[in-house]
Amino acid sequence: AKIGERGESPEILRAILTLAQRLGIEVVAEGVETETQLAHLVAMGCNLAQGHLFSRPVDRDTARGLLTQPPPWAGLLQTGDGGSGAMIERPELRTLDF
Repeated sequence: AKIGERGESPEILRAILTLAQRLGIEVVAEGVETETQLAHLVAMGCNLAQGHLFSRPVDRDTARGLLTQPPPWAGLLQTGDGGSGAMIERPELRTLDF
């Protein structure tokens, strides 16, 4: 589903996430490219994602270097002021294990 775009249909994504959660299956959202997409995914309870928003493809040494510093997108996951579009803190999205 194309989240955050005109003509989107988040119902399919919501159904997949609900089914996976009830079956105890982890879901990884692939192709996350925008902050809006990430906000929608987090709001729907998806806590694993990958895509160009986080990093373009890099070699192993570059990836290790990136993992030693806070990710530039970590601020997207901080609790907002409770207004529209506010995001909840999701610590599991801030770290990766190799």
